[in-house]
Amino acid sequence: MSDRAAAWLAWSLWALTVLLVVLTVVFSFLYPLPENRTEGAAGAIISLLAIGSFSTVGATISSRRPENPIGWIFCTMGLAFVLAVFLGNYGEYGLVVSPGSLPGATTAAWTGNWIWPVVLSPVGFLLLLFPSGYPPSRRWRPVLWLLGAALVGWFVSQAFMPGPMVNAGYESIPNPYGIEALGGVFKPLGAASGILLLVGVLASAISLVVRFRHSRGDERRQLKWLAYAAVVVVLAAAVSLTVEGVAPDSEEAIAA
Repeated sequence: MSDRAAAWLAWSLWALTVLLVVLTVVFSFLYPLPENRTEGAAGAIISLLAIGSFSTVGATISSRRPENPIGWIFCTMGLAFVLAVFLGNYGEYGLVVSPGSLPGATTAAWTGNWIWPVVLSPVGFLLLLFPSGYPPSRRWRPVLWLLGAALVGWFVSQAFMPGPMVNAGYESIPNPYGIEALGGVFKPLGAASGILLLVGVLASAISLVVRFRHSRGDERRQLKWLAYAAVVVVLAAAVSLTVEGVAPDSEEAIAA
């Protein structure tokens, strides 16, 4: 791929992500979720705006260094996250809040049944490949294959497993694309894929520590910045979960 084509593709993905962010925000006002989900919707909007930085960083890196997969990983994470939030809101409104009011709501919910690991699994690739775009050594290449195989296994099992779409939060709505004949295969495949994803991410985190111990100069400084960013993300998530845990639900507050 030429540099010009890579830059066009990178910024096109960025533009698509920004468009989806705008659509998600507009959708949340035109088709609001139930009152007890208002705080969650506000948090999702803030997250959408924050995840836009992933796409911006990814587009900048990919347009200048298209051979380095780090930029493309950032682009993928940003786009997939926004798509997951938009389709999740769309499916919930069309199936729960106002059933039958939106076309394709079941398919939107179906996407939400398998997309979140697709959003989060690139973290493993990022930890393994940052910042050079290659594993620390050839011994770590099997981790790439492990992450890829686990991701494919999760998608296949959750996208076509028969029964209710519990991953998306729908206990009574069946998977419209479930394959009954393969139900006995998809269940253990999904469990194994989930475990392998966790193992792959853990191995990737260990590889980052190994890389840092042998790093020098610019690479070491880049790894430190990644560590600082990870600490900020973890602290923000911890604060958010703490606030949600101690704050009373809206219904309980009204009853009080």
